Order: sequence, then C-alpha cells, then structure tokens
Amino acid sequence: MTEPLYDKGHMSFLEMLWGEGYLSPGGPEEVARVLEGLDLNGARVLDIGCGSGAITLSLAQSHGAAHVTGIDVEEDVVAAARARIEAADATAEVTIQMVTPGPFPHEDEAFDVVFWSLLVPCG
Repeated sequence: MTEPLYDKGHMSFLEMLWGEGYLSPGGPEEVARVLEGLDLNGARVLDIGCGSGAITLSLAQSHGAAHVTGIDVEEDVVAAARARIEAADATAEVTIQMVTPGPFPHEDEAFDVVFWSLLVPCG
C-alpha cells in the first residue's frame, strides 16, 4: 500500500493556505470562476478527487446541484469530507464515496456534469 498524499497534517496545512476544506489553490472563488456560465440547478454532479469536501458541498449548497457525489481514493480525506457533509446537514444532497483506482463505480449517464478541476458536461 502506498503512503497517503493527504494525511491530517497535510490537510491542515493546505487548508491554512486555501481555506477550510480546500486542498488546492483558489478556494470558493476559483470554484465560482470554473463554474461561470454553467447552470448546475437540478444537475447530478460527480466530483472526482473530492478531497475534504468543501468543493463538493459548495456544488450543492452554493451552486444549485440537485445531488453531488464526491469520490476519492484516500481514507483520511474521505473521512474529512464525510464529517464536513454531516456537520453541514447535507447528507441528502451530497454523498461521499471511497473508491479504488480502476473501473468507474457508476452506471453510464448517472451524472449530468463531472467536476475534476475542470467541468465536462455529459451528454
């Protein structure tokens, strides 16, 4: 098994730089910039590499997605994301899944939009 890239110490450091729940540059402003011109209202969104869940949560709560599924491969970030979603009382609109690299764990056309540092409209 490989060492995790994002243990609790790494996550804390990155959140100090980018904001609570954000493990990459830009924070909520960058998410809004990436989403500019895209209407997520009512969309089913997949967030690949959801990290500790701030982007995943914002896709539902701030950007109108009907349901967001966040997936990640690291146990610590999945645990942090699940805790963030539960604390926000958002378990009805956000699901966090631990996945292993390999075949995609969802059916074709299960999502309208895929968020992975960039957006890819489906269909």
